[in-house]
Amino acid sequence: MGFSINIIFCYNWNCILPMHYKYFTVVAIWQQEFKATPREIR
Repeated sequence: MGFSINIIFCYNWNCILPMHYKYFTVVAIWQQEFKATPREIR
């Protein structure tokens, strides 16, 4: 379902939504690393 919606917005908005998905994945990975570093320090 997510990929079909992604393709629809890709046709309508010139792939703006896939760029947002990449941005959110980068933010999610950064948050996981940020949460993991205090655990490693402690």
